[in-house]
Amino acid sequence: MFPSQQKRLRDEEEYERRKQEWASRYTNVDSLRDLFGSNKNTFWGDLDANTSRRLYKTLLPKALLELYKVGVRPEDLAPLAFEARVAAKVYARERCIVPARIFAMAYDGFRSFRRYGKFQVRGMSYDQIWEKYSQLILEEDEDLMDNDVTAKICVKILEKACQTNERIDKWILRNGEWKDMKEQERDLESITSQLEQDVRDILSPKKVASTCLSAQRVNTLRMVARARKRFQLMDKALHNDHDEKR
Repeated sequence: MFPSQQKRLRDEEEYERRKQEWASRYTNVDSLRDLFGSNKNTFWGDLDANTSRRLYKTLLPKALLELYKVGVRPEDLAPLAFEARVAAKVYARERCIVPARIFAMAYDGFRSFRRYGKFQVRGMSYDQIWEKYSQLILEEDEDLMDNDVTAKICVKILEKACQTNERIDKWILRNGEWKDMKEQERDLESITSQLEQDVRDILSPKKVASTCLSAQRVNTLRMVARARKRFQLMDKALHNDHDEKR
């Protein structure tokens, strides 16, 4: 085997190891508890609806979407993205106060019951999501080859795993009840920092210093900086709105 082939093989093995490490942390609710803490109030919940929603959005698998953007096959990432989204949803809900938790579960349950006749409090299954996007894509273009259909479905699943319902976001994030949330804010900042580091780690292996990866590292850091700026602006606007109402 040529040295270039050996290096490529080592790089692929290193990437696969890092991807599996990420999956073991973020597709499992127990791992999320170990990483970010358990519910401090097991009966009522230790986060209000606003903070729980922001926690959920923070935990969505955006790192996998970045991997797709740099050339990783969506077929490899879609199942991980789905599992990570479900784990994020379950974890955020178990830390949420009871009324908001019940509302969220009922919302998903009734929506799935209306569509599939099953009350699924975690939302659609992977097979149901696959079927949904398969129908949409084939309606758009019936002449696609099977491989192309599969790739498009996986891309759609991957993208949707990083998005949330805008109507729910506007309702909860704009009208959230702001109390003394300093401890909750510190927890959320810590989680965001950990996720940012994981994005950098999975995209930029320490042993590889190519120009491509250096450029990707810069792009990733820019993405993180923009996301944090938007997050801070949103928080400031919400605080100002609350102060005006008072």
